Amino acid sequence: MCGITGFIDYNRNITANDLHKMTSSLRHRGPDGEGYKIWDNSRSLIGFGHRRLAIIDLSESGKQPMLYNDIAITYNGEIYNYKELKKELIDINYPFYTDSDTEVIIQAFRAWGPDCVSKFVGMFAFVLYDIVNHQVYFFRDRSGVKPLYIYEKDGLILFSSELKAFHTLDKFKKEINFEAVTLYFKYGFIPDSHCIFNHCKKVKPGNYIRHNLISKESEHICYWDAFSFHNNIIPIKKDELKFELNELLASAFNYRMVSDVPVGVFLSGGYDSSLVAAILQNNAENKIKTFNIGFEDPNYNESGFAEEVANYLGTDHISLICNEQLAKEVIPNLPEFYDEPFADSSSIPTFLVSKMTSAYVKVALSADGGDELFGGYSRNLKILDLQKKISSLPNWSRKILSQLSEKVADSSLLSTKDRIKLFKISQMINDPSISNVFDIYPQYFSDNLLKDVLGSNYYYGSTNKKDFINNYNNINALLLLDYNSTLSNDMMVKVDRATMANSLEGREPLVDHRLFEFLATVSPDYKIKNDNLKILLKEITHSYIPKEIMDRPKKGFGVPVSRWLKNDLRSLTMDHLSYTKINNYGILNTKLVLKEIEHQMSSNDSNDQLWLLLNFQIWCEKWL
Repeated sequence: MCGITGFIDYNRNITANDLHKMTSSLRHRGPDGEGYKIWDNSRSLIGFGHRRLAIIDLSESGKQPMLYNDIAITYNGEIYNYKELKKELIDINYPFYTDSDTEVIIQAFRAWGPDCVSKFVGMFAFVLYDIVNHQVYFFRDRSGVKPLYIYEKDGLILFSSELKAFHTLDKFKKEINFEAVTLYFKYGFIPDSHCIFNHCKKVKPGNYIRHNLISKESEHICYWDAFSFHNNIIPIKKDELKFELNELLASAFNYRMVSDVPVGVFLSGGYDSSLVAAILQNNAENKIKTFNIGFEDPNYNESGFAEEVANYLGTDHISLICNEQLAKEVIPNLPEFYDEPFADSSSIPTFLVSKMTSAYVKVALSADGGDELFGGYSRNLKILDLQKKISSLPNWSRKILSQLSEKVADSSLLSTKDRIKLFKISQMINDPSISNVFDIYPQYFSDNLLKDVLGSNYYYGSTNKKDFINNYNNINALLLLDYNSTLSNDMMVKVDRATMANSLEGREPLVDHRLFEFLATVSPDYKIKNDNLKILLKEITHSYIPKEIMDRPKKGFGVPVSRWLKNDLRSLTMDHLSYTKINNYGILNTKLVLKEIEHQMSSNDSNDQLWLLLNFQIWCEKWL
């Protein structure tokens, strides 16, 4: 696991010192070493920088950027099946001089070209320079576990694992992308199709970009598309299904134990993390290390459940009870970790458990992806129910109800919560397709309120809506939309930045693409049925851990942010959301936002909108 950065400069102005500054900004991603390399090909200067967190092949031979003949690479991630690929390449006479998976990528590219990426089982973002053919490639893994940003303007291309590397250069122009701002306030994150700054983009999951250094043109290639798998259900007997799935789970979990340094597991005590710990402990000769963080507030503390699971499995369990003050101290630093506005409050405990874990191990497995693959989000039950009820209404009544809901939603007499709810209902009645209901239901701000908050900076649009998916089974459609949106844009971002901020490698075995491809062919009745969630995953977990230990209501991994903002963190909230600070950036409609803040501070609502506004303002103060 590492941090990568670099440039393609057609103006030939970027210096070695610039590359050093960009690379140094990523030291937290790789404290074990650094490397730099610049090429002058007469048309442009090309620079690769690398910060190393040594996990596989700890020797100096694993250093990057790595060059073999005329292929150079800077790489972040892990190719878990690198040993099998190495054997395959040796059999066809490709030589090896290190024990690193980095060299396997280079030789795989030499053997199979860019199609080699389809052979990789892992998480990765890497940039590869094909010197002879004058091509630079930007690759990203299928699920978006590892990030890769690209900035392109006026003959300069920058790339990095995190946006903060770009800020080290005066040539980086920080122009706000207002479409991205609008999407942030809708979803609480900025989707991978957008970036907070103009002229910036993220390489999309399952894609690579091929840049021609002669023509200066780029081509985007999709090598893996989640949407291509979910419309082909294959009948299978339950016993056979469980056997095959157990085999796949064991393979995915064991692959992620491949390491030359100690490995641990995040254990919340919920089904997903308990299954990961159970299978790994079942296959291990010694006790595996498991880690959990709890809170003094019993409403948010699951540490007792985790300890019960750990005791049953016999793991070496380490738990920390966190006081609220420690959690609150993380909030002002969130923009430093996340680079873009990001409002998932579970990033706070994720950061804290990562910090604790990094004192014991350099690699930790998390169980993100279980909800998206097996059907674990309770909101999907509500979406399914809502979509069914709205679709059953006659067309003529839907039109009347939509207009009435929208009209009432504009009333200033209603609370913010009710205004948002009514406007969203109006939008769903207008289009009751599963794709549209999924898109609208979880939004924090409705379009009518965003028009007030952002004024002329408001941008109408959506990224989650995929009309073609309305032909799919509704449950599979929801899971696929969750996988494509919630997983890659929220969960993977949260875990990557929180772990890497603490120089810890996070691995997510449940997002193994082989698991996704297999489960995509499984009947949705094994996932969600009769208001029961995660049916198949729970049955498999019960074969390792008794049902009486596991069967309890799901709490999630949250903190009482809403209460903090209006009480303990009231001064912090009012300081960052003052007239002067909001007005300073010219992005939000200051008077209307202040009015909304006043309402939120005095209401008993959940205050999601207040949390998004606070995060956005703290981000502006950090990066603008």
